Amino acid sequence: MADFSCYHDWGIGIATINGVSMVINIIHLITIAAMESLKGLPYRWILIHITLADIGSALTLTAAYICLPGFVLISKLTPNTRPLSALIMWPQYTSYWIFLIAFIERYYGICRPLLYSASTFKRYLAWILALTWLLNGSLLALMVALRPVAGNELVIYLRASRILNIAARYVPLVLSAIPLTKIIKALIRMRGSRKNDRQMRRASVYLIIIYSLFTLFSTFDSVITSIATAHPFLMPFRATRLINITKPVYGIINTVIYGLRTKAYRKQVRKIFCRENQVCTTS
Repeated sequence: MADFSCYHDWGIGIATINGVSMVINIIHLITIAAMESLKGLPYRWILIHITLADIGSALTLTAAYICLPGFVLISKLTPNTRPLSALIMWPQYTSYWIFLIAFIERYYGICRPLLYSASTFKRYLAWILALTWLLNGSLLALMVALRPVAGNELVIYLRASRILNIAARYVPLVLSAIPLTKIIKALIRMRGSRKNDRQMRRASVYLIIIYSLFTLFSTFDSVITSIATAHPFLMPFRATRLINITKPVYGIINTVIYGLRTKAYRKQVRKIFCRENQVCTTS
């Protein structure tokens, strides 16, 4: 596996931090799935899918860097590691669309509450989120299926690959700015409003915070990749190593922020880890 440092100090470090992120996010998933305050809310499905994307990213990177036999087999059956890279990119690329759907849901919930209450979008939100995984998987599979050849066909391949990459990654990033801008304006107007609106506001602020972090880490990914491609002499090590260390850091920060902002979440964590005969202190 040419692009991955199996049994190397870098590989062990990357696998370890991704493994930690995966465990933390699995606990996070169990916690939000058990929270009574979230049951029946569309927002719950958004949190679940954001967490699943973080788990998927950490899982594939951990498996790649510990050289799991199945991943080694993929590298041996193909002349390059594009299928493996696509599998690793799948959760991250899906995250862009999950955030877009999340902001559309927040926009209707805050700015169009009457329309939102009986909307088909709200009713089928869980299926729409699941569909994003299928669509992104199909786009990445198509990128892998396109094979570079010589001459004019190579130019066509490069253009097609670039278009698919933009469709999977940057289109939802740009589109998210539209509902996001409207949500921020609405949140400013909602300051000091009644309790139900404050709950909606807190959920929206959390999404904005973690989306900002996600965008920051994604921008870092793009900058490092561009530098490594245009000026490889500036990178004394493989750019993928640095990128694959930062991905799990986002996944960990994401859960910490939610825990710090949500008292019900902290109580649920204590319920999970405290035995029945233990007395858990309350915050």
